[in-house]
Amino acid sequence: MVRPILALLPLAFACRAPPDPAALDVGVAPTTPTTRDTVYATLDGAPLDDGDAGVRWVRRSDGRVVTGAALPAIETARYDVWDVEVVRGGVTGRAQVAVFNSAPEGFVTLPTTADATAPLTAALFVEDADDDPVDVRWRWQRDGAWTEHEDGAVPATALARGQRWVAEATLRDDAAATVVTSTELQIGDAPPTLTLTFDPATPDATTGLRAVLSASDADGDATTTTMGWIRNGVPVAGAGDRPPLPIARGEVWSAVATASDGTSSTEVQATTAIGNAAPTVSGARIAPSEIRRDLPPRCEVEGLADPDGDAVSATLAWDVDGIRWSTPTLDPARYARGQLIRCVATPFDGDRVGAEAVSPPVQVANTPPALLGASLSPVDPTIEDAVAIVPAGRSDADGDTVGWSATWWLDGVWLHEGLYLPAGLARRGGVLTATVTPN
Repeated sequence: MVRPILALLPLAFACRAPPDPAALDVGVAPTTPTTRDTVYATLDGAPLDDGDAGVRWVRRSDGRVVTGAALPAIETARYDVWDVEVVRGGVTGRAQVAVFNSAPEGFVTLPTTADATAPLTAALFVEDADDDPVDVRWRWQRDGAWTEHEDGAVPATALARGQRWVAEATLRDDAAATVVTSTELQIGDAPPTLTLTFDPATPDATTGLRAVLSASDADGDATTTTMGWIRNGVPVAGAGDRPPLPIARGEVWSAVATASDGTSSTEVQATTAIGNAAPTVSGARIAPSEIRRDLPPRCEVEGLADPDGDAVSATLAWDVDGIRWSTPTLDPARYARGQLIRCVATPFDGDRVGAEAVSPPVQVANTPPALLGASLSPVDPTIEDAVAIVPAGRSDADGDTVGWSATWWLDGVWLHEGLYLPAGLARRGGVLTATVTPN
């Protein structure tokens, strides 16, 4: 609907020259044209035909000349003043006309349907024959009463099922205005809003798969939901938020959810691919139970497994007092007596690593010192000789100072303790033995 608003116009009008009994009675129609109107010359009050000769229009501002009974709208501009001259049978008649501003024109439409899930937005077409800037002012009626909404859209929060809305736009240039209104639109039932996601977002055979469904209704209606499942494009019997069958790597699962408020329904579908599951390891332990510098540890891995049935290997590392060494074996140079050692086993299936297993700690024990050899001095003692033990060399992997002790035996019977055997303790013909122990 278009409703023009009257505007104040300049006092200009079509007029004739002073009466001359010999002159033609020339006029124009319409008498107060706008820039949208074609203006026709009249003779004795009747419009002339386009084929009538002897009609000339002259624009006063620049002298432009248009011939013919009609002055096309495309030739006119706001506030132009034109003189028209008609000559017939040697007699001339004249008149003048002023062209006025054209009010903006347009129309406004609303969507064919709307509900409370989205804003109600009006579409507006505007045209101004004078190419003037057009200011647009909006008003909205709800159930016959004006509302506070003053732009081209009503927010969804203001809409409710059953309401009747009309949009009105006032189109105004600097001299005139026009009001256009839409047809009435009734707000319909809002279908439920439904969101469907997966938990976890990247499932595998270990994590499982669960559909997370959230339903709401903009009209406040109670909703009911149903769930179905599709595996590799084939529907699978069963319902619920979890697949009715075990999932396996490489499968593609889709969940199809439907929500209904008793009048309208919404269906959504979400799809995910089942990824590779991480391998597992149940434990790790260090062997042997005692570790020394001369007795390095080895890591024994227990319970390697993979939910997808993949072959699993273990990557080994060592933790020595909190320092990580990423090597399958531990060099004795990297630990010392008293430090705590743990072995770390990380499972790997060729694509993905799993959670590591850490062994209980084992403390590095003392490494016994070593004696490279010993001899007696003198080599062939007599019973009158005192005999001494001469070590050939000694070492300690822990860097400790190494001492030694000795026990003397005569014919297999204990004889004496000490590094020296005093003279007179042995007997002629007896077999003298010394046991040397580093410490």
